[in-house]
Amino acid sequence: MDRVVFESPGWDVAGSAGRLRAAARVDALAGASGLAAWDATVEILGRLGTRRNELYVRAPEAARRMADCVASAPFPAELWARCGEHGAAIAKDSGLHESLLPSLGALTQPALLILGGRDPVAGEAELAAFGAVRDGRAEVFPDAGHFVHLEEQARCLTEDFSITE
Repeated sequence: MDRVVFESPGWDVAGSAGRLRAAARVDALAGASGLAAWDATVEILGRLGTRRNELYVRAPEAARRMADCVASAPFPAELWARCGEHGAAIAKDSGLHESLLPSLGALTQPALLILGGRDPVAGEAELAAFGAVRDGRAEVFPDAGHFVHLEEQARCLTEDFSITE
């Protein structure tokens, strides 16, 4: 692997969970950590139903496209259930709750970070930590949320995001 592209990465699950709870205006879990905080965050997002997408996608047209895509997905209920089981198994892995931010400086490949300026999952901490990447370049889309490619389709399709050494 000679180049790496990260789009809206969740390198610090605890930080992401805290930002998601803040974006949902839920302060009940202040001080919670690890699996308990993550489980509570997932439960809160589940209670929000499709409104949770408002946390991830800021532009109304992009949110509509996302909802239409999910609603028309040809996946059977059994596959959605397996996805949920897989996600639950990953969440129980203690390694998920260890921040990867301190490891970013070890990257030796040229790297590109694509980040939405209004992303509740990846934010300022990830952007600051990415500064430790020797050959790193960050492209921030100020008005986008977590799904940059959905909200900024034209720029994502037309701009040259080449990574060179």
